[in-house]
Amino acid sequence: MFPSLSDIRKIGMIAQRFRWRLDFITQPLAGTGLILPTELDVRCESIDIPSYDIGSTDVKIRQWNVQRNGTIKPKDISLVFIETTNGLTFDFFSAWQDAIMNLKSGKGNAKAQVSSIINLTLLNNKDEPIRLFTCFGCTLNGYDRGKADNTDEILKANITLAMDYFTESKVDMIGALSTLTGVIDYFTGKVPEYLKF
Repeated sequence: MFPSLSDIRKIGMIAQRFRWRLDFITQPLAGTGLILPTELDVRCESIDIPSYDIGSTDVKIRQWNVQRNGTIKPKDISLVFIETTNGLTFDFFSAWQDAIMNLKSGKGNAKAQVSSIINLTLLNNKDEPIRLFTCFGCTLNGYDRGKADNTDEILKANITLAMDYFTESKVDMIGALSTLTGVIDYFTGKVPEYLKF
């Protein structure tokens, strides 16, 4: 049956793409220094909502071909940050990149020292949290500073982050407990080491 105007009015508040918040729960220990989370949030223009690649395996026996569940892995997420004249965005990500591997010295740091935990919170029309994505083991996988030219466009840093995994929860009492449990599990070692480092 085709939905009526009355049916559409009953669906409630629509989730809008511009209502979200970015929080670096932990920052990389090596190289970047301490930056207030709000400094990055207010400069972030866009971010991919985390998702997984779900693979499958073909089982071929004689003339039959059957698909079975394969591996699952988180996709990289892309973020775009604007730059300001104090250079905060470029400074932060350049230092993070340098901490992973300094090309001049050839020295680098362990993943535990150059990874971060990041929250993406989707908000409703009252700017109240409705869904929380917590990304664990985030590492800098790409850093593009854009280009300088003859226009008045804003300088932007295009960032790609890889991660070990993420959790997703609806923001209510059950979702809050689930998220807290995930964070505790990560730091107490209940998450397998191969996922963390």
